[in-house]
Amino acid sequence: MKILTVINWIALTLSILTASGMLWASEADDSENGETVFESAEQDSIETTESTEPETGEYDVELEKMVIEGIAPTADSTSELSDIDLRLKSASTLGKTLERELGVYNASFGPGVGQPIIRGMGGPRVRVMHDGIGSHDASAMSQDHAVAAESLLADSITIHRGPATLRYGSGAIGGVVDVKHKRIPDSVPLKPIEGTAEYRYDHNPKENAGMVGIDAGKGNVAVHLDYFQRGNENTRIPGFALDEAALRKQLKTDAPLNNSKGEIKNTDGESRGGSAGISLIGDLGYIGTSYNHTYKAYGLPPGDPGGHSHVGVAPGGSDQGEAVRFAMEQRRYDVEAMLFNPIPYIESVSVKTGFVDYEHEEGESEFSVLFTNEVLETRFELEHRLIDQWSGFLGLQWQEREFLAKSPKIEGEKLIDLVPQSQIDSLGLFFTEKLDLFDELTLEFGGRYERQVTEPNAKLLKGTVFGQALEVPTRKLTHKPSSLAASITYRPFEGGSIYLAWQNSERAPDIHELYSLGPHPANRTFDIGTLDLSVERASNRELGIRYDDALISLQGNVYQKDVKDFIYQENLTSEFGFFELEGNRLVAACVKLEGCFPVFGFRGDDAEFYGYEVEIKIHPSFDWGMPHLTLFSDYVRGRFKDRTLGDVPRLPPQRYGFEVGLQKNAWQGALRFTQALAQDRPGIDETETPSYHRFDLDVSYDWHAESGQRVLLFGKASNLSDSPIRNSTSFLRNIAPEPGMSLEIGFRAYF
Repeated sequence: MKILTVINWIALTLSILTASGMLWASEADDSENGETVFESAEQDSIETTESTEPETGEYDVELEKMVIEGIAPTADSTSELSDIDLRLKSASTLGKTLERELGVYNASFGPGVGQPIIRGMGGPRVRVMHDGIGSHDASAMSQDHAVAAESLLADSITIHRGPATLRYGSGAIGGVVDVKHKRIPDSVPLKPIEGTAEYRYDHNPKENAGMVGIDAGKGNVAVHLDYFQRGNENTRIPGFALDEAALRKQLKTDAPLNNSKGEIKNTDGESRGGSAGISLIGDLGYIGTSYNHTYKAYGLPPGDPGGHSHVGVAPGGSDQGEAVRFAMEQRRYDVEAMLFNPIPYIESVSVKTGFVDYEHEEGESEFSVLFTNEVLETRFELEHRLIDQWSGFLGLQWQEREFLAKSPKIEGEKLIDLVPQSQIDSLGLFFTEKLDLFDELTLEFGGRYERQVTEPNAKLLKGTVFGQALEVPTRKLTHKPSSLAASITYRPFEGGSIYLAWQNSERAPDIHELYSLGPHPANRTFDIGTLDLSVERASNRELGIRYDDALISLQGNVYQKDVKDFIYQENLTSEFGFFELEGNRLVAACVKLEGCFPVFGFRGDDAEFYGYEVEIKIHPSFDWGMPHLTLFSDYVRGRFKDRTLGDVPRLPPQRYGFEVGLQKNAWQGALRFTQALAQDRPGIDETETPSYHRFDLDVSYDWHAESGQRVLLFGKASNLSDSPIRNSTSFLRNIAPEPGMSLEIGFRAYF
């Protein structure tokens, strides 16, 4: 049904654009060589000077970067990774790729999983997108699920915090991560065939990774193809994998633990995937479509007490222990169309549609859960400029989603599904406006209203719970989150600005928070949803400063956020006891750790977050090169308003450090030192993590040929001091420390 909707949408959009005449490409004659150069619709829309000059390759690249920068509000804490910076920071997971960014942390769940944490918030509060359309994997549901995003294929990654998130979804009260790529071409290549190839090798964990991308075009047609592949062995670490003292305190047990030294078992993995896209490009815009397929298989460390669980599984007699494994597969179809300057005062109209078919299976040989997620999302945006000083966006976004977490049978019994098959439909309307009052003053404001309807496909869920046959009633739920934001930016002098931002945003409860009922094998918990959860309401205030000149750059901010009905999982083992997988029953205490899960229920309580982010960079320029010195620090604190509930668990520690580097011609390098303080406010029933420090070294050589080819050679050494690091944001911090020293080399060629 949804595939047919996508096909119909492609046909409808194509017919509209063809009727408007936009698919006829314009040609500009190159007087020097007689060749024909096709102008991209993007370039036509962005040009503000005379367009009679012939295009050059340099001009094309510059305009492409302007589009990637996007439309982030002036007073927004937005950052972007691209080009050399992205290549050096690229890693096997999205969280690890972004962990050096201010206010961003990696919520690792073993080396195979890394979700981004922004200002202490993650999961359903951070929206991950591909070119403006959601990733729609299962990472928002649980911390053990990998994000279906591959940094090797990314051209840039943009991080939005604060008011800019209004445009992308009411649930993104923590932030937005948008992965940009070229799956749908928006311009015709200047050469008949262009391409990119990359290969890298990381000695820890013996990872081989590579990609190849091809862009071709002729006339008004552009085509893109890409493919990537990764494979790694177990991760090596300094010392022992298990922090036995912390683990026994966490598990409240004296059961024997089978520790490993020098490596983390069951952390090998592989992934691969590719894309194909095609576009028709003309004077007034473009329309394109793409297909992407991604496969990822990885393991969780054996003896994993899992996610939010406080009872673990001691590794068994095998080398890999219980070996919880994941197999994830995603297919996505995207359509994108953009029309530039259709009528006066309207600068662009864009439509993006994506259909995602996702599934993964997790667990052990005798017990596994199948997750499926089918989503159709469409975004419509209209960019306007009523006068030179007033611009903005109007848009709507709708989504149809069908989700299921299917539980297996236990000893002939059929468990009620962990999350029943459900339909989640939403429609959101939004606007953002920017008004330049004077040369020194800019006002921005926006709003969003959304209606979300969640309905299980069955009114009665039939199966067994705690060894008894039950029929659990369900009901349709409707939530109406709304958001408002405003900011003012003052520029007292050239290169400097001060901004004050306010945002009131709301998030509807996600499907798993409402309807979960059953054991979650990778998390080692028995989850119980709550139908009566209220909409999460977050009120955010932020004060920031920026300055940039030829010698020094500065960015800094302080923020405070009150969250009403902050949704989290409460440990209910004192009330229910433990769920014993063998026998499907509740027990007062675990006779053995294997297959014994605590019971957790979702609830909402008021919480507050506050923190800061600051970076100062001194970058003088001399005849012999351009050195730089960067000083940085960030911090976030979260606690419940009811002080008896303590601190919000698994928040990152305060970080500070410096980076010294030098760029000379094609060479550049930097040494970075990071000090993280101990996290001594881990939350109730959680364990503290010690302080740590790490050194990272990056070196690159950017070679350009006169014929236009380019090769980027790079090398990086991570955790040079081989420090033992326990990540406080990780649910597996007592099981799987961060990797020890690793040396990575690679190249990226542009042809």
